[in-house]
Amino acid sequence: MKRDITITKKMTDVMVLLCFDIVEFSRLYDVNAKSIFQCNDNIKKGLKWFAHSESSVDLYNNIEDFLQTVKFALLLYENLNIPMQNKDKIIVQLTSLQKHLTELQNQLH
Repeated sequence: MKRDITITKKMTDVMVLLCFDIVEFSRLYDVNAKSIFQCNDNIKKGLKWFAHSESSVDLYNNIEDFLQTVKFALLLYENLNIPMQNKDKIIVQLTSLQKHLTELQNQLH
């Protein structure tokens, strides 16, 4: 801060509280918010869900797990109320992925 600003004790106390607020927000973000968008990484690695299947039951279960990830991501993007480039296209693609996974799962069942 510039030297020509007079800082009172009350201002200093509030600045200290602000520092704690920022640190706590960062901690909470790292624990929670980052994990929300982790579903993107899991979807991008979607083929791994199939590659590690050793039986039709295993494949069915892996599809179910992948389907849950896709459903979560779809719900997230549909309810995310912030402007985002390609948001509509992402929703369309996730819907298509959900449909095809359900189709494949139904064929296995």
